[in-house]
Amino acid sequence: GGTIRIGPDSLLYIAFGDGGGISPNDNYNRAQNPGVHHGKLLRINPEGPDAFPADSNRNFAVPDGNPFADSAGHLPEIWALGLRNPWKWGFHPLDDSLWLGDVGASAVEKLVIVPRGGNMGWKAWEGTVCRTAALCQTVPLIPPLLELPLSNNRALAGSITGGTFFFGNPAAAYHGAYIFGDYVSNRVWALRRTATGVDTAQIASVTNVTSFDADRRGRILATSIGTGSVNARTGRVLVLES
Repeated sequence: GGTIRIGPDSLLYIAFGDGGGISPNDNYNRAQNPGVHHGKLLRINPEGPDAFPADSNRNFAVPDGNPFADSAGHLPEIWALGLRNPWKWGFHPLDDSLWLGDVGASAVEKLVIVPRGGNMGWKAWEGTVCRTAALCQTVPLIPPLLELPLSNNRALAGSITGGTFFFGNPAAAYHGAYIFGDYVSNRVWALRRTATGVDTAQIASVTNVTSFDADRRGRILATSIGTGSVNARTGRVLVLES
């Protein structure tokens, strides 16, 4: 689920989940471990001089401005940490902020704006829910932009799919809104920031929605893996009209 994108600074950003496998609780304590890639967002320059000539698995340069480049015990390519399962993310086209959907374990799904050097909390926090009391004392909470509770048999949300921004038809009702969804509930929402928080409205239903993006005309594309068994999925790419 981790997205790979060229950022507005022409550098490569890469997201990793915590690698928990069948465990939902990061039993290997990777997301808060600054010496591993799991549970992190990385920022690298794949075209610069190799910063790790002795390591055949790390053939890139560390860009100027990486927040942990000079921090002992931290991999210098880390841009942010404390992620659980970063399922799709992207940059706001107007202010370059990084919006990310992070799949929860048992309490909430969350949408976050990831700051440079930010610790998004997992596994101390799942959204604003303290999961590991001892860690909550040392890991400051960065409040999510939006939380969706995992309740009512996950009818509202069960696995968030981060989205993209709609800047297609300027006359459309959702021009400028952030479009995102949920893989389990099949809901698709439009979100706008307000002076006091966010406003959301459900605008569509897409079965098992796995990704969003925009085409050259600014229309929203949604990827659905559809229904059926793993070997007989009816997957397709949908255009969400304004």
